[in-house]
Amino acid sequence: MTINNNALLNQTMLNTASSIKTSTSTAATDFQAELHRQLVDNLKSTEDTTTTSKSDAAVEEFKRQLASMGAANYLQEQNAKKIEELLAKKKEELMGKLGLGSDTKPPLSGAEQKTALETLDKLLSDYKKQLLEQMQASSKTNSGTNTAALSSLLEKM
Repeated sequence: MTINNNALLNQTMLNTASSIKTSTSTAATDFQAELHRQLVDNLKSTEDTTTTSKSDAAVEEFKRQLASMGAANYLQEQNAKKIEELLAKKKEELMGKLGLGSDTKPPLSGAEQKTALETLDKLLSDYKKQLLEQMQASSKTNSGTNTAALSSLLEKM
């Protein structure tokens, strides 16, 4: 059996042409897939940048406050804010229990209201003292722990 050179050449050209078509369509598909992946990545990075910029702004505000007040004053201010928030919640709770709320039926008379307000003031001042004592005890515990940890580190050196 004789193989014709023309037939062999034609077969080679057909194989090459089909592989070119296949690789071209594969390349186009790969390009589209890569383009889609990059678009998705860009959208995600844009969302991350927005979130990052918000958290960066909060961090910068924290740094600014810390630098302007110092660590001790900043901590004291944060604790004072916590105490004020807790006192406001406690006041609302106690006003409801003592009948000083606006929805109390029937409203308290003058003498009863005065007594209730005095009781409220006394309870709130006691609660504030209790919170301050807890805060001081916590800070003493933390400083004692920090001192012990520091001394144990220094002993190891």
